[in-house]
Amino acid sequence: MKKILIVEDNISMRYLLENILKKSYIVRTADDGLTAMMSLSQGFSPDLILTDINMPSINGWELIAYLKKSALYKHIPIVVLSSAFLEETKVEVETEYIYDCIKKPFEPIDLLHRVSGVLKSSKYLSAVPVNN
Repeated sequence: MKKILIVEDNISMRYLLENILKKSYIVRTADDGLTAMMSLSQGFSPDLILTDINMPSINGWELIAYLKKSALYKHIPIVVLSSAFLEETKVEVETEYIYDCIKKPFEPIDLLHRVSGVLKSSKYLSAVPVNN
């Protein structure tokens, strides 16, 4: 079963996301980027990271920058979930090679389809490192 790391500071939203996704995936949650980085460093290896942008400690952009610079984590597809979707956010998302953006509020079925699509995409499969 595929694993997803949800990074969301709002406890109600985190609970909702976890309940939607746990029927189809192994789900672990983090309340900010720092907690997400700790989870990764402790050995949790997700197939996808679903992250909010505006969070305390380490925000979503800082988490994404960290992941993309890391040889261990740069292959993990990232889906951004945010209520703040200005034009600048869309440009920044494209620049950071984010796999998808989902605007809050969202439809649960749409979330499931989009997460499934990212996990099945050939772009994702080609991003996974191959051991020689």
